[in-house]
Amino acid sequence: MLSRGSKFISLIYDGDVIKYFTSFDVEDGFLILHNGKKYLFLDKRYYYSALNNADANVVLVDENSLKTFISENGVDTVGIIYSLTPVSAYLTLTSLGVTVVDVEADINKIRSVKNEGEINLIKKAQQICETSLSKTFKFIKLGVTEKEVASYLEYQFKLNGADGTSFETIVAFNENSSVPHHKTSDKVLTENSVVLIDCGVKYRGYCSDTTRTFYFGTPSDEFIKAYNAVLTAHNLVATNVTNGTTGVEADAIARNYLTKNGYGEYFTHGLGHGVGVKIHESPRLSTKSVDTLTNGNCFTIEPGVYFDGKFGIRIEDTVCLVDGKVVSFNTLTKELFTV
Repeated sequence: MLSRGSKFISLIYDGDVIKYFTSFDVEDGFLILHNGKKYLFLDKRYYYSALNNADANVVLVDENSLKTFISENGVDTVGIIYSLTPVSAYLTLTSLGVTVVDVEADINKIRSVKNEGEINLIKKAQQICETSLSKTFKFIKLGVTEKEVASYLEYQFKLNGADGTSFETIVAFNENSSVPHHKTSDKVLTENSVVLIDCGVKYRGYCSDTTRTFYFGTPSDEFIKAYNAVLTAHNLVATNVTNGTTGVEADAIARNYLTKNGYGEYFTHGLGHGVGVKIHESPRLSTKSVDTLTNGNCFTIEPGVYFDGKFGIRIEDTVCLVDGKVVSFNTLTKELFTV
């Protein structure tokens, strides 16, 4: 538990982070961490459910709750997550005369190392995702649209036990696959098309993330060559990353290989990101990362190459670092396949 003495509290407004600390889903309210204890302030929409389900001391909130807690406990310093705290909350704190500090790095570090329970939930989310993807591959046929494929896939998510998607599903045909974060459209599938699907689900608050790129029809030699380069880059990372590898070093494994094979300029994003209660969290694997990978980290490995106006290829697994080795939660083949 984050603690810096009796006059310090951490104040959290983000629902995902509250879920992490309390195991309770909430869209409003706030959490205070103080002296090793958790105080969850909620209104009557959540209060009675939280009494039985939240891992925290549950308090019925009123307009003076924060001010009263700070006053009664002699708090002089409040740690917040700058990027996830409303400006109005920050202004309230400054009006109360306390010192406000950013504890995002500290909380991210705590959250980045998953325990067995968290790992099992991410693994289950990944299983749901893959089961749904496998059924969706059989749905894909000539004339279907990107939106129809995405809708069918998300229907399968629900049938297979997902609570929802962990991000907006991406289905991209042909030239649309050259846009890493393409917005799924009404584009129709034609013969001899690249198909890229990037998707994930949430299960009991935890996320999964998977991308598979495949071919509808007969792939060109150009596509096959690029695909195999991305696959080799992916496998090199999975084989060589270990406890103590930095995010920069992990990214470089894939980037250096793709560069040597003429694809470096087409790898336009970072190698991966942490996965947990949020779809993007620590550790980061990129050229700008400041993180070092450690056992218990769950993250993505997702090298990709993108040729503007032609096609893109991304191969992504969600993995965990266990005893210094990368263990993938994915079972779907990464070898090139056609439908």
